[in-house]
Amino acid sequence: MSSESNTALVYLYRDAHNYQEWGEIVFAGKWCETYGDRLRAACKHGQNFAAHQVGVPTVFLYDDPKWEFSSADHGWHEFFELRATDEVPTDAGERSIEEFVDQFEDVAAEGWVIEGP
Repeated sequence: MSSESNTALVYLYRDAHNYQEWGEIVFAGKWCETYGDRLRAACKHGQNFAAHQVGVPTVFLYDDPKWEFSSADHGWHEFFELRATDEVPTDAGERSIEEFVDQFEDVAAEGWVIEGP
């Protein structure tokens, strides 16, 4: 029997040269396939979202001192997956996965606003 009682959001920043930086945030609440479907439907082109608008830590490559901002950079993050986990929640806003998905859909309905340096 699984003790996976929380849900991890796995996402990444991928520049135009396909360099990647991964992020993960854990929300309270059990994983449900429907949540992933709802997130993907709310993303631009089925995968892109503006992390800062939904309270997800950004993982821009150009935030790292060893990288410089270039024409390959942009302001989008990419939704990769939701998965069940037994890890403790790490969301700074202490949201449940259901609250996060609701907020994500609300922001998408208002319009994604990308940011960059």
